[in-house]
Amino acid sequence: MVSLKNNLLENHCLNFFSDLPYRKLILAYSGGIDSSVLLECILNIKDKLGISLRTVHINHNLNNFSNQYQDHCETIAKQKNIRHNNFNVFLDNTSNLEEKCRELRYNELSKNCGKDEAIILAHHLDDQIETFLIRMFRGSSIKGMSAMSNITVMNNVILLRPLLNIKKEDIIAYSKKNSISYIEDITNVDEIHDRNFIRKNLLPLIKKRWTSIEKSIHNNTSIFSIQNQFLNDQACMLLENCSENNFEKLCISKIKKLSYSAQVIIIHHWVFQLNQTILNLRQIHEIIKFFDATNDKNPLFEFNNVRITKNRDWLLIKLQT
Repeated sequence: MVSLKNNLLENHCLNFFSDLPYRKLILAYSGGIDSSVLLECILNIKDKLGISLRTVHINHNLNNFSNQYQDHCETIAKQKNIRHNNFNVFLDNTSNLEEKCRELRYNELSKNCGKDEAIILAHHLDDQIETFLIRMFRGSSIKGMSAMSNITVMNNVILLRPLLNIKKEDIIAYSKKNSISYIEDITNVDEIHDRNFIRKNLLPLIKKRWTSIEKSIHNNTSIFSIQNQFLNDQACMLLENCSENNFEKLCISKIKKLSYSAQVIIIHHWVFQLNQTILNLRQIHEIIKFFDATNDKNPLFEFNNVRITKNRDWLLIKLQT
């Protein structure tokens, strides 16, 4: 393992990528402090590891400043002689804004990722804590409480989060020390969004009361991740036995022979496998009630872009665009 002595973040990134085979990287570049710091870190270590890097900016077109954010990213990439692409996404409405932005962003990144490339994201430890708390408040399962992982596969694309164990204060310190140019996204201060409310109001109080909260949540997410992997292995076997057409439909009579806990796990895994959507227990129970519904009632479950109906002995899932 290679090491640098003079910088915590660069040393951390160097060690992170030294242990991985990925050398063609795409940075999801918002222009904010986190992705700007990660960009600088990777630029300073890439020659040591033979890394090729390009940046992608997703313009969500949410406000009058969106094009300024895009222009900033384009300018920085040009200054640093990096290949850069901009992509536009548009929301049809503003309900569940955070979730829809995330979904559109990941879809666009996945579509523009080459077969031999990996996407790097600038999520850090404070983001991990916020994600953990949001999912806890929403009643997420073990899968949800695992929060984010350093390495994730989504839509057959590798997502890497090299800063996931790094505190925000270390990112800020690096930015000041290296005079990093970045933009402040005004949507990050609007407390109507759950994440911003937690960041501005709740986390400072929690950290003041429980000073080791970062370590505790990191330990919890690690344990939940191990437990989730075990459940995932079991769910894969159950799903294989109860599904057809590439998991597009589930056989109700087969599922009803399983225990209630197995039914919950298999439905939870079924939806997540196809759409990366995490259902809570109330939503799963609503789907289970379809088992004994008559066909003429046309039972229907909708969440985000997931639509589930019943046809005779089958549960059918359709992803709406």
